[in-house]
Amino acid sequence: MAPLLRAQVAVLAATAASATVSVFASQVGLSVVAVLFVIRTVRRETRGFALPIDAAVGAFAIWTFMSAAFAPSPISAHESAKKLVLFFLLYFAAEALRTEECRELIIDALLIGGLALSTLAILQYAFLGYHTMDMRPRSFLGHYMTASGVIAVLLIAAAERILAMRRPLGMKARSLRLCAGIMVASFSVMLAYRLDLMPTEAERVAILVVALVAGRRAWRGGTWPDASFSHAVALAFVPIGTLALLLSRTRSAWIGVVAGLCVLAWMKRPRLLFVIPVLISAVLLVSPRAILDRLTLSDASSVDRYYMWQAGLDMIMEKPIFGQGTGMILEVYPKFRWQGAPNPNAPHLHNNFIQVAAERGLPCLVFLGWILYLLGREAWRVRLTSRAGALVLAVLATTLSSGMFEYTLGDSEILMVILLLSALPFSIRSFQREPGPFEAPGRSGAAASNLDSGLVLEQ
Repeated sequence: MAPLLRAQVAVLAATAASATVSVFASQVGLSVVAVLFVIRTVRRETRGFALPIDAAVGAFAIWTFMSAAFAPSPISAHESAKKLVLFFLLYFAAEALRTEECRELIIDALLIGGLALSTLAILQYAFLGYHTMDMRPRSFLGHYMTASGVIAVLLIAAAERILAMRRPLGMKARSLRLCAGIMVASFSVMLAYRLDLMPTEAERVAILVVALVAGRRAWRGGTWPDASFSHAVALAFVPIGTLALLLSRTRSAWIGVVAGLCVLAWMKRPRLLFVIPVLISAVLLVSPRAILDRLTLSDASSVDRYYMWQAGLDMIMEKPIFGQGTGMILEVYPKFRWQGAPNPNAPHLHNNFIQVAAERGLPCLVFLGWILYLLGREAWRVRLTSRAGALVLAVLATTLSSGMFEYTLGDSEILMVILLLSALPFSIRSFQREPGPFEAPGRSGAAASNLDSGLVLEQ
């Protein structure tokens, strides 16, 4: 296998880990992946690719830019529309992740970042005063809802891996030490903030450590630290991520996790559907009052969501074709705000579908539905031949369920994690059989011809 492809997989892994802790670092990683892909194209190691989702993504992007052109502030709207570049992550991952080992290494990378993210969130709650409703743990990210959204998706990925584990696990000390080292990096950040000793620099170093660990593991394959690391990081992340999610008191993420677990259980072990209510009841029994108080619909944030949705429907009725413009909700919300709404302003409408329709128009909402359908269809097609099928369907269930009460697709970190995982089914094709970055060379001429010509999937 060409070294450049191995490097692209390693940088993709570093990008995946960075996506959970730093949007800037992950976008730098995406840029490096793009450069590597261009170099491979120039050297004729790949000739590009097409996916069944091309038309839907193209229509969504074109309509988004048209919406921005008709916005009250077109320059600001186009600035917000730049987030569409993140869709390249789906394509780069689908083209590069040619073996099951590569796909597992990307999930490893996501869980490495998730372990650091969740650990710091718990430490913020315990030691840095992030324990009130106005000051909830956000970990490395800019907002607690973004952090909880990422953790929710990664909990589904970890749960799927645990369900697929074979016994005995054979855990190795090196794997456990590496998991502990990732948590120590988060502890160092907390300590730096606690002592006010270069906290920003400590945070950047921790992010770099997370990216380097994920990248090195992908470069070396399952041999570093050893094959048991995949099990170790999943088993470590589930309790820590669950505690961090509970402490965030983010109800939309809780709903998303339950929905994702139900889909996962239905597809892999239907009998577990009877266990999930028992687990939820057990969690509620041991939860403190601060968490139980969130189980209500009469609080100010719930009421405010109702008024936001009403305002969003009014926005859609006023401009049903091109919407108010990308990134324009904060600017136009006072005009549509209903009397009695608790907050005078709203940066977004706390619902994926109302947000997209209000910002970009009803046609763009149709294109979003088209994209989600194609992602789900591809996952359904590979459900019997790969674990990625059930995983992606459960992740989509998590995203759509939590997205009924939060604009999850508006957070770059959450979107990148979803795109990386959604790329896995597209990378699985019967003709796609050539030695991966960690396999010995040697392949048939037909396989070489198919793969060297690029990844082309039938519509």
